[in-house]
Amino acid sequence: MSVNITDQMVKMYSDNVSLLVQQQGSRLRNAVRLETGKIGEEYYMDRLKKTSAQLITARHADTPLIDTVHDRRRVTPQDFDWGDLIDTTDILRVLADPQSMYVRNGAAAMSRAMDQVIIDAAFADVSVGKAAGSTASWPASSVAADGLPETSAVSNGGVCGIVRVNNAPYGGSNTSNTSLTVDKLIAARKILMQNEAINYNEGQDPNLFIVCTADEIASLLKETEVGSVDYNSVRALVEGRVDTFMGFRFIQTELVNTRTLGTVNSETPTINRCMAFHRDGLGLCVWRDITGRSDVRPDKRYANQMYLTMTIGAVRLEEDRVVEIECKQGA
Repeated sequence: MSVNITDQMVKMYSDNVSLLVQQQGSRLRNAVRLETGKIGEEYYMDRLKKTSAQLITARHADTPLIDTVHDRRRVTPQDFDWGDLIDTTDILRVLADPQSMYVRNGAAAMSRAMDQVIIDAAFADVSVGKAAGSTASWPASSVAADGLPETSAVSNGGVCGIVRVNNAPYGGSNTSNTSLTVDKLIAARKILMQNEAINYNEGQDPNLFIVCTADEIASLLKETEVGSVDYNSVRALVEGRVDTFMGFRFIQTELVNTRTLGTVNSETPTINRCMAFHRDGLGLCVWRDITGRSDVRPDKRYANQMYLTMTIGAVRLEEDRVVEIECKQGA
């Protein structure tokens, strides 16, 4: 129950119930492969592995049978809910009815939970195969002496890419650990291009995204400010006039996961695990979308109960369409 609503009595300076500044609405929902209307205890998202054409070497030869391999990835639903009570006596003491604001507040909390599920799934273990009998794992450790980006094979035959915290600039050295830089964006895009993950030269691809915090965007602005043609583009990104830079659409959220690395350049940096990905690299399944109701509770002196719930799950679909970018915090 909301025991702090007395803070919103008439004696307050404002005559409205103000929503605290916070992230509202899911920022990643529309950036991933979305499937709705799911039922059951689990669901499998399918993908097809690439095949190769066969060279014709003889006339009237048999028609080739190229076996197309189906790769299945299990998604397990997670349930979320949110609720609060508003006493009738509280409403009498407040100039503005707070119920709609409570619903907005709850919806914002649910949307953030949805984003967190997607972010957590990006680097989590994935159950793969017809009966989910094998596991595809993201590398648990990421320390490289040379600082160069790398791709590593995982158990299901895919490839995952990592741009190191000490990523060596092109033509430079890896003597420092950095936040997000133009060189790191170039390195991430190169990995995606090598993996044929962005349909290169097939037209402008609107399906590439960067997920990072405000700290990384500020780092880009600081890096490009002096003597760079990129400065105006990054400044527009910071000011919110555009959301695209270097072919990536930027999604800023403070929900990214963190990790403390081993010794790199004589320090143990704590990093934000930012990511670059193609839309088809991550999947979101919705069993029940965010739904809500408002009911009177006779057992609570007829207080009005606001309630929201959802059931969702997310999974990493393709390692070669996701790149982890290690960004040192506060660099």
